[in-house]
Amino acid sequence: MKYFLLKDLMVASLIVMALSIAQARADLVVAVQNTQVQSGGFGKVDVLIEGMPNDLFAIINYEFLITPVGETVGILQFRVPQLSTEILRNDYVLGNDSGAFTSIPHNSPSNDVLIGGDATASGLDVALTSGNSLLVSMDVEHVLPFGVDPRVAVSDEFTITIQNSVNTFFLNATFMAGPAIDLSSFGSAGTGLISMTAVPEPSILG
Repeated sequence: MKYFLLKDLMVASLIVMALSIAQARADLVVAVQNTQVQSGGFGKVDVLIEGMPNDLFAIINYEFLITPVGETVGILQFRVPQLSTEILRNDYVLGNDSGAFTSIPHNSPSNDVLIGGDATASGLDVALTSGNSLLVSMDVEHVLPFGVDPRVAVSDEFTITIQNSVNTFFLNATFMAGPAIDLSSFGSAGTGLISMTAVPEPSILG
């Protein structure tokens, strides 16, 4: 009886150790946030990243794609130029060590692909903070055909997805592969739904 109890305890301990190791080595999860943009206007789409505090990297690179959901009146495109306001935020993944690189829209005139990234100004690794950090805040624009009333396009919807391509990676300060990206990032987690909102009615001052 004691033998089996000891054996069970050993098995349970091994399972706990395995789970702890798996958690310590958890891959990065990239999550594109669902966002509303004013019809015919501009907006920002945040992309968050979550990992472990011991994840180190000095270079980040990414590629995103805009895809319409069904038929749409207008198109959603990445704004030219990108404003790169993420580097000013306290939750930015590189903190205050940004090299201030910028992201560049591609596939002109549709500008539905965004390729970009950043690197530490110091050339040193930074550690991922606990919880969610901001990877990038993408500037988008909802463009309508000439003369179309924005109210007609409030049902337009689009997705923005991070691409599993050679342009999406993390490197450490020695230019070796950094933390891996969890496969869920290239599925539901890495897909954000962008929907349009109505243009506010002008106020009447009495």
